[in-house]
Amino acid sequence: MSGVALPDPALPHGPALRRLAAELALGAAYWAVFLLTLEPGNVMRATAMGNSLPPSLEAIRMATASLLGAVSAPAALALTRRFPIGRAKLWRNGAVLAAGVAALTVGLIVASCLLAGLGGLDGSTDVPGELALNGPLVAFCLAGFVVLAHVLHFRRRENRNAGEVSASPPARPFLRQIPVKTRGGLVVVALDEVDWIEAQGNYLALHVGSAVHLIRETSARLEQRLDPQRFARAHRGTLVALDRIRELRPLGGGDAEIRLADGAWLRLSRSYRGLIQGRLERAQRRDQGLS
Repeated sequence: MSGVALPDPALPHGPALRRLAAELALGAAYWAVFLLTLEPGNVMRATAMGNSLPPSLEAIRMATASLLGAVSAPAALALTRRFPIGRAKLWRNGAVLAAGVAALTVGLIVASCLLAGLGGLDGSTDVPGELALNGPLVAFCLAGFVVLAHVLHFRRRENRNAGEVSASPPARPFLRQIPVKTRGGLVVVALDEVDWIEAQGNYLALHVGSAVHLIRETSARLEQRLDPQRFARAHRGTLVALDRIRELRPLGGGDAEIRLADGAWLRLSRSYRGLIQGRLERAQRRDQGLS
């Protein structure tokens, strides 16, 4: 005999059976509430016609009808999962669900007539008559269950998506230093020492005081790795260290220029002026302990 343990073929059906049982229980509860809502009117009409049932038989009739309605729940839920009504394929999915509700309505009424003929459920055995009399009401009840199924389906999907977002891996930490290749080897530049960054063709120039270091990178990719509390874009090809800014001077057309601690003047595009001004004001309030 081999030492490899064969999987139990019954095990994979466990979750499916539990889900089926839960769906049947949901359907039974839904139909019980629906029938209890209609029961006072039915009892009054039956009493007026002299066809009222004893309370015990009335309870058995309602329980049997609830269980019969519950049988349709797994099919209705499967249709909801397969053809959800949303912006995509709205009309097609709506038509499929409407056809499914109609088919389930016919199936429930046929089943109730068969049970009545067998003596298991008080009622008529006339299928066409029952379809004409009770068909719209049963279809309405099934449509309500489909709406409830949609609410449960989309809420479960939102919860699952929220769980996936919360379980997503954390973002990469911001860069603290950048290795720069030189003819003599490798130099590690600390970003705390960088005053501003300038695009030069396929390269970026890291300005550290009077020194300039070139790296092969794009400003857009590097900006995603920089701490936004420290660096901000001043122009299409320029990133500046916020704590190096000493003066902001307005120019015409909404543009401005900024003076850095080392005396360098940089053009500030009007597209980024508001962003940098806001960050500078927040940093100033933070330094003053106001926020």
